[in-house]
Amino acid sequence: MTEESSYALRQLEDAVEDALQSDCTPEEIYGVIRSVSMRKMLYHKACARGANELLDLMNGVDNDIHNSKNWPDYTELPESKDPWGNIKTTKR
Repeated sequence: MTEESSYALRQLEDAVEDALQSDCTPEEIYGVIRSVSMRKMLYHKACARGANELLDLMNGVDNDIHNSKNWPDYTELPESKDPWGNIKTTKR
């Protein structure tokens, strides 16, 4: 572990200890950690999308055909306890 990452992990450890010793519930602590992770993921996803669009323009890719904004983004679908429950099957 590098000195920089160990500093960040020590800060995280201190923050979790403070939160546990306060009136925060475990669910609230979990929610905050999940929310921060989600926010960072969405930020980096938007950056990657912009960089990809720029590369497409530079490579002369026809954006009407390859416009990824029109593609379904399965990473942002609502969470479901039964992800296969909405699939219709046909009997043969």
